[in-house]
Amino acid sequence: MTRRNLASLDARVKLGVSLGWVVATASLRSVPATLLALGGTGALLAASGVRMGRLATRALWVLPFAGGVALAVAVTAPGEALATLGGGRFGLSVTAAGLREALALLLRVTAAAWAAAFLTETTRLDETLRALRWAGMPPLLTDLAGLVLREGPALHAELERMGRAREARAGGGRGPLRPDTLDGAGALVGMLFTRCLHRSERLYRSMLARGLGGRGRGLPGDPVPPGQVLAGVALAAAGLLILGWDRGWIG
Repeated sequence: MTRRNLASLDARVKLGVSLGWVVATASLRSVPATLLALGGTGALLAASGVRMGRLATRALWVLPFAGGVALAVAVTAPGEALATLGGGRFGLSVTAAGLREALALLLRVTAAAWAAAFLTETTRLDETLRALRWAGMPPLLTDLAGLVLREGPALHAELERMGRAREARAGGGRGPLRPDTLDGAGALVGMLFTRCLHRSERLYRSMLARGLGGRGRGLPGDPVPPGQVLAGVALAAAGLLILGWDRGWIG
């Protein structure tokens, strides 16, 4: 498969591949198997045309979430102490077994994030939402997710315009509506919510004008090409094979 072929797979196929790899990597136990899964998900993204910089960014994103848990694992696992954090009665001992488990946890979370990125980095938002709806997610959730993801940048841009207008009215000074004070922050948030309400009303009227009847639309009836189905099964099976090797199901 070439990069173009992997990136152009049907969104439903990529959803199945991503879910298969996420389940497989989250169930791994040993560090060697987790490293193998990390290499597999990295190769999957590289073959889809995702740049290495994006892979590094995805890896950095998981550190704030998994770092604390990994640290807790490192200092609570039983075994011979390699180092001590702090001193006195509240000192925490880092063990060799804890370091192995913490490393495996960080690798698993990174591999799972890369597996999810195979879908999110190579698929348009509307295609991803339709694939999730096809997989059984309630239309209300997919519609809300699409609305939040589409309107999030617009909300940020509106907040920046309000900030520039506040600075202009203050003549270069800080002005009465200072965001670093409770009153100023409350006034800015109130104005932002008012503008969001007006924007949501316009958005709702435009959606009604386009024929939205209050229910999400499903995928068109075009079937997935058999070749893409086989490719998706093979890609997902690769992650499951790593899981089978890790658990001893495969000799």
